[in-house]
Amino acid sequence: MSAAVIDDLNRMREIDKQGMIDLVVGFPEQCERAAGLAEEWMPKSGLDGKPDVVVVCGLGGSAIAGDMAAAVYADVLGCAMLTNRDYNLPAFVGSKSLVICESYSGNTEETLSAYDDARRRGSKVVCITSGGKLAENARRDGVDLVLVPGGQPPRSATGYMFVPMMFVFEKLGVAHSALDKLSGAIDLLKHAREEWRPESGSSGNRAKQLALDLFGKIPLIYGSVGITGVTAFRWKCQINENAKAHSFANVLPEFNHNEIMGWEGAAAQSGGFAAVFIRDASDTSRIAERIRITSKIIPEDFPVHDVAVEGANALEKLLWGFYLGDFMSVYLAICYGVNPTSIAAIDRLKAELAKLP
Repeated sequence: MSAAVIDDLNRMREIDKQGMIDLVVGFPEQCERAAGLAEEWMPKSGLDGKPDVVVVCGLGGSAIAGDMAAAVYADVLGCAMLTNRDYNLPAFVGSKSLVICESYSGNTEETLSAYDDARRRGSKVVCITSGGKLAENARRDGVDLVLVPGGQPPRSATGYMFVPMMFVFEKLGVAHSALDKLSGAIDLLKHAREEWRPESGSSGNRAKQLALDLFGKIPLIYGSVGITGVTAFRWKCQINENAKAHSFANVLPEFNHNEIMGWEGAAAQSGGFAAVFIRDASDTSRIAERIRITSKIIPEDFPVHDVAVEGANALEKLLWGFYLGDFMSVYLAICYGVNPTSIAAIDRLKAELAKLP
């Protein structure tokens, strides 16, 4: 694939008809708008003490915000936290639990079902959405509601889904320490954008170079538990939806106990695999050594790419990694000549499900 393909801005516009790249470029400002909206929000009622568990209910681009929060607040949250991607809540969720229902559209059927389940159990519920049935239900039931702007693909609205959750945590007294780092994280993204934006040529553009490296490949993306693991999963999902290509993600050290063996016979399946290790300078020495040794175990016929997240703290590293992956996945879509916004298979599935009783 020639670099000229993703440096041709006219061709990019012809393929990216709905302007996904513009939404990616505007992500730092989206985070700023989300902060302004959430700052004005005040909960209708507080929590009766610390929650026994925090559960974020959502799917797809809305659910990833729960994974982000769990990674950022891992060292300060005084209880368990999980993302629930299902119709029903786990049995241990009850009246002392905080349940955050996230659906950008407000019409995600699994999240609406989980909302009803949380209400039946007497959990403290907060909804973050742009409208739809979730907003209607929250207003009807007098449930806390954070409204965000709508009108764009959920996977491009991560700032609207994640940043308000930080304010929810702060204002309910669940966790602190991350919100004061948001401004610095946004500044970091704006600085990175100068290198990764479409007008920046591929020779000095890390996002474009990654797209060119992964074109025609099946990316297997690896991180470790926490920041880089969540980032790896985000990259996988963005490649799936934006580039319409298969990609898979896993985390160390678990990967070293099973999937590593797949590389032994990988050539018999496909010659198109490519490994991507997302690492952090703060990784423990054991994780760093696992990455080093595993990179050598992967057969030489398969390319291995190394990406080190940048930033001074967990929030900066997470958002930096997400932002790089978002740019890369759109550029990869351009390489494949596919519209990064369209999601025909998902739309067809939803239409078929809507016909069922």
